[in-house]
Formats: sequence, structure tokens, C-alpha cells
Amino acid sequence: MCPNLTKLHILSRYTEFPIEAFAKTLEQQTWTQLTDLALTGSGGSDARLSLVTQHLPPLEHFQHESTGFGPQSFRFLHQRLFDNIRTLDMQGCHGLLSRMTLDVLTGCPLLEVFRAFSISVSDIRPNPEPWICLGLKHLEVFFMIDPTRPNEDGELAFEHLSRLEKLETLDLNLRHTWTLSWNVFSRMKRQSSLRWRLDSGLQHLSTLRRLRTLVIDSSFHDVRMEDVQWILGHWPVLERLTCSLSQDPVTRKQFVDLFEQHNVVLEAEDGWRSRL
Repeated sequence: MCPNLTKLHILSRYTEFPIEAFAKTLEQQTWTQLTDLALTGSGGSDARLSLVTQHLPPLEHFQHESTGFGPQSFRFLHQRLFDNIRTLDMQGCHGLLSRMTLDVLTGCPLLEVFRAFSISVSDIRPNPEPWICLGLKHLEVFFMIDPTRPNEDGELAFEHLSRLEKLETLDLNLRHTWTLSWNVFSRMKRQSSLRWRLDSGLQHLSTLRRLRTLVIDSSFHDVRMEDVQWILGHWPVLERLTCSLSQDPVTRKQFVDLFEQHNVVLEAEDGWRSRL
């Protein structure tokens, strides 16, 4: 039964995953040295998946994709992994709700890489706990804001992000995975997201001086020249920016020229890429 196993990655998207048998193996502590586990493509209900999460060993790296993940599975995940986890990839679990995603950021002190689906800033507002994963280097999550209060929500989100001073990659684009229907994805794409402007709180991110890669959605199309100049002046090691550029040809060229002067590779969501 491979008692010295340290890493196990299982893809079961096209086959039935034996949840109960796998949970029993974990319960028997068959793999006492296991620190890296990936379960992608798992089916089953939240109740069945919780049989696995309640017996997880103290993993350092965990990736999970499923359509059934929910609050019951998350409760055990919280109990078993929060103290030790360094890499957590839950981007393919849309049952990991916004509030749960915030629980990860406020409860995992050793976290270095985190991929999740989305955060609603309205979930931060009633209880703005500080994020304690101060060693986080890589974050992927989509932020949703209230379109009636974009500046206030931007301020709140950027204030929280500003604590993550070791960030090297910040990817705030909306990702489609096999677990999400295209109808839901299209509806999500119409949601308002962070505005990358100084009047929406961008200046809070002056602490992210290690940032090398930034990926953002169409919310970048309304940035102004002073916002771009601020970005280039405060993130000295920025190497790559993927975003939606202004459709105005004059503004677009000004931005492209400015990024090229600072040796930043600029990629547009339509596939266009600057040449350096």
C-alpha cells in the first residue's frame, strides 16, 4: 500500500471515483508521510466528499476539483488543513463560496499559493478581519464588487490585499473550469470587479513591491495615464501584465509605449501581446 508515499495526484474526471474506499484508506492512516494530494474531477455529494476531507492527513499541498464540494466538506477541511497548508488550489470547486475563501485567507498562516473562484467584497464589509497569510506569494481569485459603490469596495479590497507584501503573482481574472456551466460563467463575467484606479484605492497596493505578474479582467479598460504611471512607479520588478486594454487607439498606444519603456510585457485578453 506504499506506506512511504508522499505525493498522490488522482484525476477521475471520466471515471467513477471510489470515495468511500479512498476515505477508508485515509482513515486507516495508510500514508502517514503524505504531504501533497490532488483530487481532480471527483463527483459525489458534499456529504460523500466530507468522508474524505474529515480524514485528510496534515497536508502541505492540496488541490481539489469537484461539483459537490460544500459546507460540510469545508468544515473538515478547516479542521484538518488550516494550520499546515502551504498550497491550496480550489479554483475548480465553485462550492467554495466567497465566505469560505475569506476564511482561508484569515485562517491559514503558512499559505504561500492559493487559487479559488471568487470573493464578494460584500462578504468582507460586515467583518473585515485581517488576512494572516502574510507569506502568500501567488493568489488567483476573482473579486466581485457592488456596482453602486465601486470606490468604497475597491478601497476595502485593496486595503486587504496590501497586507500581502510577499505577493509575486496576483491573478484576479475570472476562470472557467469544467465544473462551471457556461450560463453561470457568462453571468459572472457581467459582474463588476475592481477598478484599477487611484480614486478606487489603488494606492494601498504600494506595499506590493515584489509583484512580478499581474492578471486582471476588463476592469482595466478605464484606467487613466496617472494610474498606469503609479503602477510602474511603485512595482519596480513588474515583468508581465495581462489585461483588457482601452479600445481608443491613441490611449492604447500611449499605454503600450509606456509599458515597453519599463520592460513590462503587456498581453491583452484578445491575445495581442507587446513585443519587446
